[in-house]
Amino acid sequence: MIKLYFCRMKQIATLFILLTLAFSEVALAQKSNEETPVKRERTDMFMIQYNHEGLLNFPDSIRLSPWSRGVGISFMYDHFLVESDKLSIGIGLSFYSHNYLTKSDITQYQDTSGQVLSKFTAYSPYTINRSKIVRNFLDIPVELRYRTTPNEKGHSWKVAVGAKIGYRTNIYSKVIDKNDDKYKSFIYPQVSRSRYGLTGRIGYGKVSVNGYYSLSNFFFEGRGAEITPISLGVTLTLF
Repeated sequence: MIKLYFCRMKQIATLFILLTLAFSEVALAQKSNEETPVKRERTDMFMIQYNHEGLLNFPDSIRLSPWSRGVGISFMYDHFLVESDKLSIGIGLSFYSHNYLTKSDITQYQDTSGQVLSKFTAYSPYTINRSKIVRNFLDIPVELRYRTTPNEKGHSWKVAVGAKIGYRTNIYSKVIDKNDDKYKSFIYPQVSRSRYGLTGRIGYGKVSVNGYYSLSNFFFEGRGAEITPISLGVTLTLF
């Protein structure tokens, strides 16, 4: 009888332990499900930009066409900083082409100390029809992004501030003279090979207004006029 009693007690204890373990697993599973963050959608990972290009401190005697333009594409990874889906950081790679429409070329001269410097020099209006200077860059952009809660259509307001650093892949000028003959030049040793500056975007849904302000000079430091590139335009987000 005593042996049977202890046998039953052992069975009850075993069952109690098994039930305790089972309820513990269920509780842990429920807690894990509760702590699992809601799936957050990454956005602004592939973007196309179309901008107006400007040059601050450009010589007043030379006209820079308001149709000067730039186009770029950006591939960026959207990384969430906190559990909320409103704040993230974007980092990636972009390619950008600046087209400055101006009837001028970059020429070199010597100052009074004998140092070789560069400046923009206007073409004679009687010799050419049009010309442009093109700079192409490969950049690494970084953005701090904030977006509002998406509406029923999945659209939200968004703001991004950041910076980018880039390397110039090439530079050239293209001239079309009065006879419609075309000439290209690729030798501009005084133009800076790198750049860095501030960026910003604000928009709604897949369309944003963007801007760029260069903190680096158009020319190498001390080897040309103090000219600051700027850009302002529209960004279209494909996904």
